Amino acid sequence: MVYSGNGYAEFNTTSTTAAENVAWLVSPKINLTGYKNAVLSFRSAQHDLKVDSPLNTLEVYISSNFDGASVTKAKWTKVEAKVPTLSTPSREFISSGGIDLSAYSGNINVAFKYIGSGKDKTLNGAFMVDDIKIFGEK
Repeated sequence: MVYSGNGYAEFNTTSTTAAENVAWLVSPKINLTGYKNAVLSFRSAQHDLKVDSPLNTLEVYISSNFDGASVTKAKWTKVEAKVPTLSTPSREFISSGGIDLSAYSGNINVAFKYIGSGKDKTLNGAFMVDDIKIFGEK
C-alpha cells in the first residue's frame, strides 16, 4: 500500500494478509537535458521492521523508458542508496547519500519499490520516503 499522509509517502504491509505485496512509487518524468553531474537524494525511514532481508527492504530504480502506465514493461536499473535497516531507530529519517545520475540524459523516472509479506510477519513492516531531490549543473 502506498499513501501520502503528512508530507511523505509510506509503503506499509503491516495490515495486509497477501503472501507478497509489491508497491511502486514512481516519479513523474524528470528532464535531465542540459544538466550535467546530476545527483539524486532523498530521505527515508522505517517502522515495524522485524528482520533485515532482501525480501523486506526499500529499493531505488531509474528508467528512461517508463510509459507512465506499466512498471513491468519498462527497463529499470537499480541504484545503490542508503536506506533504513532494523538498526535504524523507528521513524528516524536518514539521508540516501548522493546517487550519481550522470549516466542518464533526457527524460527519466525515479522509482521506489518495496516488497513485503502479510503472511510472514517477520517480512512485513513499513518504509517512508520524503524530500526527493535532483541536483545538477546547467
